[in-house]
Amino acid sequence: MLLQKKWFWLWAPAIPTEGAERSPTNVDVEWLSDNGWGIVMCPRYVNMQSGPSEDIGLNFDQNTENAFEICTTFNVPVRILLNDIFYSQEYAVEGPYGLDPLFTDLTEARRLCAETNWNGTSRSYLENKYGDLFRYIEGRWGGNTGVLKGYWQESACDAQAAWLHTVTDLDITQGIYHRMWQAAGTDQGSGLIGSSTNEPQLDAVNRRMAIVDGVDIELWHFDDIMVYDLQGCAAWIRENWPDIPIGCNSVSSNGPISGPDAVTGGAKMWTYHIPGYILPEVEAPPPFEVQRSRFFQSVNTVKAAIGAFDIIDTQTSASNETELLWDGPCSWAPQCHITSPTWWEWQKSEMILWDSLNLDAAGTKYAWMSAQEGIIPYYSGAGSYCFHDPLPDTFANTGNELILLKNYGAASTHDITVTSSLDPLVNSLYSLALSPERGTFIGPYPLDDYGALPTITYDNTNLYVSVLKVESYSEQS
Repeated sequence: MLLQKKWFWLWAPAIPTEGAERSPTNVDVEWLSDNGWGIVMCPRYVNMQSGPSEDIGLNFDQNTENAFEICTTFNVPVRILLNDIFYSQEYAVEGPYGLDPLFTDLTEARRLCAETNWNGTSRSYLENKYGDLFRYIEGRWGGNTGVLKGYWQESACDAQAAWLHTVTDLDITQGIYHRMWQAAGTDQGSGLIGSSTNEPQLDAVNRRMAIVDGVDIELWHFDDIMVYDLQGCAAWIRENWPDIPIGCNSVSSNGPISGPDAVTGGAKMWTYHIPGYILPEVEAPPPFEVQRSRFFQSVNTVKAAIGAFDIIDTQTSASNETELLWDGPCSWAPQCHITSPTWWEWQKSEMILWDSLNLDAAGTKYAWMSAQEGIIPYYSGAGSYCFHDPLPDTFANTGNELILLKNYGAASTHDITVTSSLDPLVNSLYSLALSPERGTFIGPYPLDDYGALPTITYDNTNLYVSVLKVESYSEQS
């Protein structure tokens, strides 16, 4: 079982070579070590192809050797992403980096990888292609003292996952995204978990759980919660496979969403529906404030279903809302320049954000934004409503209010209703028992599921109301 809790995803060349020319993106591995982060290294398909028999690790070493050496120096644990060697052509188009040309679709990938005597070699297809390379990699970087701790994949069909289980004793993490949970056991959509014929969903999931050492719940769009029930998936795994660690794999925001660096069609993470997937697209890439609101609500929805995550797998954007970020120029990328913030400053801020959310323990640190900016929260009175007529039954919500309620008559129950400002049919009602002896705080009420501020109303009978507004300490005189 992985002992490392926090993992940062990156391309191996982002780790600078000592004494070499500065790269546009530079990871500070010593900072990762000091702050308890491991690395998920992401080689492409071409980097995972075996070299000649006399140098089996040629392609892999050219991409990762420096990164492994630096991680070894600072004792930073590493996992390797394997998606590109398993995905078939119908699942992803990787341009010049490629995918296996023989995996034309999922059916063909299943057929090839199930063969035990591929092309007369007395070996399976994957064993013939990758077995010696995996043994070389683990012999060099694994073992009791090595930094290589395991592998991560979301792309393996049953036969591929079974081969991976046989070829390594290191930890294997299974990513589960979008429809993968609901489609398990079928050939529909993300039917990677299951045999080639329809079977009961839980039979397929149980078989996969038996050959992996951990699961990541991947949260990238609001559909993952609202439509595809990944919180239900996490809860089922926690109940039925309690020894399997459950991780959170996500990105808090992704850009740029505007400006000359914006991707054609938009960098569409945390849209309300998944573009081009099952449901129709309903919005352009939303502002980072909205993206992060949906990220916070989604990760905490899954966390509430399982108590706490065991692992966090942090992916990050290479940009803010309007531009790509760089640490500096270099001869082979003259278009790059030093930005403010730099790429690495942005990556660190994202890791600090993830840290502040307390996803791997009970409770949530709601002061994440103040902590990031070094601001001390300060509560100041924003006026109070007394029991004389007319008594308001709501207030102007900006997402920064704490509301003190107190019944000035006798102990009684009061209804509180929270309504979406974009869709009045989306509302929640709850009741509070209030008394003259003590006050009760409610709030704050930040952005709702739609990225808008909700409206809060309350039963104002015999009610004293005081609204406290959060302001940054630095603004106080």
